[in-house]
Amino acid sequence: MKNKKLKSISYKLIVAFLIVILSVIVLVWIIQALMLETSYSWFREKQIHKVIEEVKENTQNNFDTEQFEQLSIENDCIIYVLDDNLNNIYESNQSEPKGLLKEINKAIQEVKNGNIDKDITLSKSKIEYNIHGEKIGEYYIILVSRLAPVEATVQVITSQLKVISIIAIVISIGIAIIIARKISKPIKETSSKAVELSKDNFNISFDHYEYIEIKELSDSLNKATKELKEKDEIKKEVIANVSHDLKTPLSIIKGYCEMIQDITGDDKIKRNEQLQKIQKETTNLTLMINDMLDLSKLDNKTSLEITEFDIFELIKEVIERLDWITQKEQIQIIYNGKTAIVKADRSKIGQVLYNLVANAINFVGEDKKIIINQIEERQNIRIEIQDNGIGIDEKDLPYIFDRYYKTNDKYRKNGISTGLGLAIVKKILEQHNFEYGVESEKGKGTKFWFEIKNII
Repeated sequence: MKNKKLKSISYKLIVAFLIVILSVIVLVWIIQALMLETSYSWFREKQIHKVIEEVKENTQNNFDTEQFEQLSIENDCIIYVLDDNLNNIYESNQSEPKGLLKEINKAIQEVKNGNIDKDITLSKSKIEYNIHGEKIGEYYIILVSRLAPVEATVQVITSQLKVISIIAIVISIGIAIIIARKISKPIKETSSKAVELSKDNFNISFDHYEYIEIKELSDSLNKATKELKEKDEIKKEVIANVSHDLKTPLSIIKGYCEMIQDITGDDKIKRNEQLQKIQKETTNLTLMINDMLDLSKLDNKTSLEITEFDIFELIKEVIERLDWITQKEQIQIIYNGKTAIVKADRSKIGQVLYNLVANAINFVGEDKKIIINQIEERQNIRIEIQDNGIGIDEKDLPYIFDRYYKTNDKYRKNGISTGLGLAIVKKILEQHNFEYGVESEKGKGTKFWFEIKNII
């Protein structure tokens, strides 16, 4: 359990947030506590250089004492201007600190030998000063400036940083926990609902949240839930229909077997009739099982084996395969077509043709004619299977390709369909991305059609 918490997104977000905050605090400590003295020294040198340059410019131009005084006040320093004999020409009005006069006089004597720059600490007050001297033209300049107590400043900053760091860490933990909970909450809720979905609970809905990634995930899961729900309903419907359809022929087979055994075993004519009915029902069972297997494979999106073949030859083969029923029922199939090479899965297109022609045979009209038309349209071939039977009610047309959607069963004349044939047709044609449809009018027959794209 502990291991699980350590791997949670909340824990990892809090740790990541703390690492960032601690990194920032460490960086501030390094800059403020360790680099303060270096930064101050750089700033002081820059300030002294700036004052010297302005003094130089003043002495070379109009020697404005008011400007000297302004510089002294702005930069908190004492400025001395000496002539070539080290006589005092100008001195800032600011008084020299006690104990520093001796060092200033010493610096005045030393400047004649070259530039000077030294830090002096007064023994009594422990205050540090910088004395800078150099010759500018015909003048000597002495600049005395007080230095800030860097060590004391570092101690103050360090003390403040300790308090600030503790406060920052506490606040950061609080913010990290709030953010982690806010981010992890929708993920946990989505995960919890996904677990329910895995238990076949399809009556759940995944909520949308403010995060676009969670929203996209919720949309995908809602779509998956809808599809799973539809498939579950189809599964239940298929099981119910299959149970019913299997029960009927099995009951008939059982009944006739008992009749042969108990009643008509010695009557050859009746026995043969009953055996033929048993054979018919077992054929129906075989067809149903084969169609269920085919539909299961198509649901699992089996890959297509695309080849080039002659659609004319394939349609003739399908017609020949159905000779056994057309000759028996004296049904005439009229095929208007010619050789045309197409590109598709030959086996599956053959299955489409077989199911559509078998469907037409089941609902053939009184004229006992089925017409197959092959029409070339631009780069497509349109195949039409027409019967002149009872037709389909307009309200049933949108659902005719749904599995186990049976219409007009009382008008079915030949039992060579299981209720799955048109669903198989739909699946195969959609896999090929071929257009398909049905046209029908009550009492005037039905025409099923599909188009094979890009003939060769």
